Amino acid sequence: MVILGTGWASYALAKSVDRELFDVTVVSPRNHFLFTPLLASTCTGTLEHRSIIEHVRRIGFRSGADFHLAEATDVDPEAKRVMCEPVVGTGEPYTLGYDVLVMGIGSDPNTFGLEGVQEHALYLKELAHARTIRTRVLDNLEEATGAMAGRLSAARRDELLNVVVVGGGPTGVEFASEFYDMAVTDVVKYYPSVADSLKVKLVTGDGLLSTFHASLRAYTEKAITSRANMELVKHNVTAVKANGVVLDNGEVIPSACIVWAAGIGERPLTTHLEATRGFPLLRRRFKVNGQLQLDGFDDIYALGDCAAIEDNVHPQTAQVAETQAYYLADHLKNVVYGRHDASQPYHFQSKGALAYIGSYRGVADFSMAQLNAKPKPASSESSASVGALSGFHAWLVWRSAYLTKLGSWRARMQVPIDWMKTFIFGRDLSRF
Repeated sequence: MVILGTGWASYALAKSVDRELFDVTVVSPRNHFLFTPLLASTCTGTLEHRSIIEHVRRIGFRSGADFHLAEATDVDPEAKRVMCEPVVGTGEPYTLGYDVLVMGIGSDPNTFGLEGVQEHALYLKELAHARTIRTRVLDNLEEATGAMAGRLSAARRDELLNVVVVGGGPTGVEFASEFYDMAVTDVVKYYPSVADSLKVKLVTGDGLLSTFHASLRAYTEKAITSRANMELVKHNVTAVKANGVVLDNGEVIPSACIVWAAGIGERPLTTHLEATRGFPLLRRRFKVNGQLQLDGFDDIYALGDCAAIEDNVHPQTAQVAETQAYYLADHLKNVVYGRHDASQPYHFQSKGALAYIGSYRGVADFSMAQLNAKPKPASSESSASVGALSGFHAWLVWRSAYLTKLGSWRARMQVPIDWMKTFIFGRDLSRF
């Protein structure tokens, strides 16, 4: 078995597949698993970057034969080989053979083809992205308060002190909330001359947390709009410039730090395999059946963000990816033992959705709504509906749930230590 990727789906499959039945090889351009729900916390120093990653070799992939730090560039389904390019050193491209191929290559940020997004916006999907955002924020603060601060134009000062976050989903809301916490607790101490002027502007034309219960969406909006250092901008972005974003009403919001969290799209490998190998796509994701088998290919499977089940397309979340991995591990065991009819089609049962909204408050939606249901009008739902939790207690649930989901005891020790350090001593705003 060759597994492509080390994200939620691939990592969970690599841990759970029966190693006595399968000789497993993992191919990925990164050698760690990233706990993405806490990624926003690393941008502001609430958590250390290393606390939310887990080395792939910790789960048994310790030799060059079973883990390849490489980028999969092509798949030849007739020859049953994967083309790989090493990401370190000067090694030549090479191929790996497979009996079973599992593609868990994930997704890329979705730019929607808008002008300037790739050139000027900062993404928040990988650990390197979080480090880049952290550095940009600190650089802007230093420039706004440094020796040359008195010579800055008003326009440049506005650019430095405006952080624009595009996207009202959990990633955008949580990053904006983490930045707000940093502004009111740490920036006010270390950069007092600009603390009142520093703002995070959350730009979304589709509302906040659109998949959450209506009462929780309303609670989140009320919390955000009540804060002096936060602003909710209910418009769509039409272009991104080097010094700001252009809205659909023609207004330009100046900013030297634009975080793009407006959705996810396909990887280049996904479109390449469709164009050159005939791999079927559905909504720009690999089209698979209920057993996560690529449509038309008996020995190729796809799961997680890069896969879509016909007539049952699931959201691209960590929860879906992880449960698909556990399902596929069991299904492939049944296939090896000849129990082809033993596995029922994959069925996703949501465990709920969580989000942090700043100031030790969160929202937790356990209403078990249909995955593809559109948001319901607030008037049709009770704000006290069972399963919709908000405030401090929801924040406790958020922290507790993610603490238990961390992949190792090392991370389960390191993350609360980081939380405690931040609570007692504040965030470390050192530039490194």
